[in-house]
Amino acid sequence: MDDILNVEQMRSQFPSEWVLIGDPVESEDLEIIRGRVLFHSPSADAAYRKAVELQPGRFATLYTGETPTDMEYAL
Repeated sequence: MDDILNVEQMRSQFPSEWVLIGDPVESEDLEIIRGRVLFHSPSADAAYRKAVELQPGRFATLYTGETPTDMEYAL
């Protein structure tokens, strides 16, 4: 897998999955616009393990599903 897709294409092709994106293109607000799909999985852990394995340099991850309103995030 090495396709360059925009976010809507990623959401359509990989619903409710974590997408590992190489060389992401971002907006001024740091929102992902498009990038090279390196890996996708329903598991966030699998996506991060693949990032460690591939060591893609500059990358991002994107969850394509709906995020719960009661979820807390740690950065």
